[in-house]
Amino acid sequence: MSEAARDPLAELARWLPTALDDEALQELANRLRPFMNSPVKEARTHLYTAAEAAEEVGVNVETIRRAIRSGELDVAGRIGRSPRLSREAIDQWLNNTIASAPTARGRRRRRSQSIRPEHSLRAAFDD
Repeated sequence: MSEAARDPLAELARWLPTALDDEALQELANRLRPFMNSPVKEARTHLYTAAEAAEEVGVNVETIRRAIRSGELDVAGRIGRSPRLSREAIDQWLNNTIASAPTARGRRRRRSQSIRPEHSLRAAFDD
């Protein structure tokens, strides 16, 4: 495969002089010049796998998968059956999870069972 066939911009640059006259080419160059000097922003964002998201957040990967299945965590896309998650979706899910978690004051303490005297070992041997 030729270099021009792999790069559509190179193909366009090769064909423009045949389609436009010198004056039109100069006008096009003047209009494009500001864009040539400015830095190009990276259009791609990193999409996380469920395992990567779990590692980033510090939870088990099954917690992430459960959140995806329940619809609490939005999926940006899929590669095959594997979900890909955006950083924004992970952060939003984490903030919602933290906000909806019960406070320590709202949790009920577990009752400890005490041994009653009639069920003690001594009472069993006294008979």
